[in-house]
Amino acid sequence: MFVRTPVHARLQVSRGVARLIVDTSYSGQRMTGRAVELQRQSGSRWVRVARAGLRRLRDHQYEARFRVRSRALTLRGFIPAASAKGCYLATGTKAVKP
Repeated sequence: MFVRTPVHARLQVSRGVARLIVDTSYSGQRMTGRAVELQRQSGSRWVRVARAGLRRLRDHQYEARFRVRSRALTLRGFIPAASAKGCYLATGTKAVKP
């Protein structure tokens, strides 16, 4: 039996840069080059702001960086199903206000 779980991901915003950090130590899945998104909240829905590929930081940690120009946005990182496939479900991070 195969059970998929959400990806362990977090979004950090500092000095105009948003960093989406993904940890795959649970499964060991390689995520280099997989597409992730930065989204902003627009009313009750989420709208894509930018898309980038993940790069490897450490053994099972991957990162994508985005430039953030406005401080008045509510942001989240999002890993689409196509990028998370294999071991994980599509996952959004907690909302962050820069």
